[in-house]
Amino acid sequence: MVLDSKARFQLIELKNTTSNKVTISPHQVSFLTTHADAPVWLVVRRMRAEGTDYLLFSGDQAEDVKKHGLEVVEPVVQSGTINAVIEHIDAS
Repeated sequence: MVLDSKARFQLIELKNTTSNKVTISPHQVSFLTTHADAPVWLVVRRMRAEGTDYLLFSGDQAEDVKKHGLEVVEPVVQSGTINAVIEHIDAS
């Protein structure tokens, strides 16, 4: 178990993709949306020819990300490095 800098437990679902589509199982969507009032996150690493970016979504965005993809759903944070994502989660 890993705690953030304020000793809080946060749950993070990690996904990789090479497109704008993210494969999320119905169980994962259910868990993230059911626990959306807790600190649950979806982090997507998108690897493309133009480079890699990291997108952070709150748990209540998981269903929309599954249905509509990364080009439609506005992430909480989008960055070329994972550091900005981690800093946002830690500050939340």
